[in-house]
Amino acid sequence: MGKSLLLVGEKKASDILLEYSEPLLRGFPADISDAQALHLLSVPIMIWNATSLEDAGRKGWVAKIFASFDSVPSEEQAGLDACVFYWIRRKVELFPNEIWCVRNVKFRISKDGEKRFRAVVSLPTEFEHLAPPNWIRIIDGARGRSA
Repeated sequence: MGKSLLLVGEKKASDILLEYSEPLLRGFPADISDAQALHLLSVPIMIWNATSLEDAGRKGWVAKIFASFDSVPSEEQAGLDACVFYWIRRKVELFPNEIWCVRNVKFRISKDGEKRFRAVVSLPTEFEHLAPPNWIRIIDGARGRSA
């Protein structure tokens, strides 16, 4: 994947993830823990990453998600397929030019109910030249900074 990017500017990865995952966030119960919420959010984030890799020309990632359903009873596969297609469609329609992958993410719900992401993302190496000017700091993946 490439270097991790600390995003600072108009629209950070964390803000984009909030918008992308908003339909799921809206349904969270008031007493959900941060850990439980992040566990549920891992599915749309995994699909975001697979879709971004496909957009970058690295084929087969979405197919791997569907292949992981092979052991699921057939009557449940349609629901899983619909879920995956929903998140792919949401990513493609709302964020077609965002081709970065989430490397590390934290999620927190404040006492007043505000939902927040902290995210470290990677841009595929072949697309690093497309990084927007407001992505002002490039760091290597080993240092784990967040935006």
